[in-house]
Amino acid sequence: MYASQWFLTLFSAKFPLFLVFRVLDVFMLQGIETIFQVSLALLMMVKKELLAQDFEGIMKYFRVNIPKRLRSEEHAKQLMKTVCSIKIRKLAKYEKDWRNIKEAERLAEDPLTRYERENKKLLADNMRLERENDILAQQLLTKQISMRTEIDRLEDLNANLEKEVSQNRRDLQEGQGEKLLLAEEADQLKLVLKREVDRMETDIRTKDNIIMDYKGITKQLSSKLDKLQLRGEDSELNNKSAVNGCSALDTALERIRELELELAQTKLALVETECKNQDLTHQFNSSSQDIRAVGPQSNTWFTKTLSSIKEVAGAKGVKQSPENMKKSTSEQTLGSGTKPTMSKPS
Repeated sequence: MYASQWFLTLFSAKFPLFLVFRVLDVFMLQGIETIFQVSLALLMMVKKELLAQDFEGIMKYFRVNIPKRLRSEEHAKQLMKTVCSIKIRKLAKYEKDWRNIKEAERLAEDPLTRYERENKKLLADNMRLERENDILAQQLLTKQISMRTEIDRLEDLNANLEKEVSQNRRDLQEGQGEKLLLAEEADQLKLVLKREVDRMETDIRTKDNIIMDYKGITKQLSSKLDKLQLRGEDSELNNKSAVNGCSALDTALERIRELELELAQTKLALVETECKNQDLTHQFNSSSQDIRAVGPQSNTWFTKTLSSIKEVAGAKGVKQSPENMKKSTSEQTLGSGTKPTMSKPS
């Protein structure tokens, strides 16, 4: 009742692990005799206590007290020393005697009864093997079906992955082609931007020169007009004092008519300059639209740059609007190659 549990589990069911490890080491070294040696050593260790117990007490002692006594490693070491000191000499003889007794019992038994028992045993073994065979066949079939399903799934996955790889390769080639095209477009846009910036800088310098010329011309006209006004006042005083002042008044009136003619010419030049400015703005807008049409995705920075240039140009145009008369006069002067002649008052 107790030895079967010891023998079947190699003392690992109730005893601590450090003892079990030592038993397993000796068992792997010496073989089956170790189990009997450990059992005898345990019985020798608790011989007095077992003799003083009844049957129920003995069973409880085997179940509870013996494992408690071996909780420390010192007791385990002492037990293993006892195990190594026990010598099993007649184990082979006992095994041989037991086999002889079993053989004699088998021969003394009625052959018909023996054959029936063996037949039942064989039938039971045959049924058990058939059941195991059916279970194994069912498991094999299930495994084959699952493997076939898994293979189909993997084949479909492989086909899909191959399609994706082919598509990715085509996309990669298209992307590389688009990259080359975008690089060429970027180079072209850089050249166009450089030309536009150079042209805008040239226009700005020209306009600055025109403004400077206009300021100079306006200053000259203002000074001449002030002089004419002073001379007109003097001529009026002279007309009051003397009759000969009539000739000076006619001269002043003639000069005023000349100034009015120059003023009309200046206004005409202003209109022409505004028309040219509108043409330049239209050309600038057309160039911007063409550039956007060439590369709507790759020239975002270029579009922003052109928009900034346009805003600056527009702001500068608004800022220079009060000076349109100056700019037109200067453009007229640059177009004709000479400055407008200013007649000196007589």
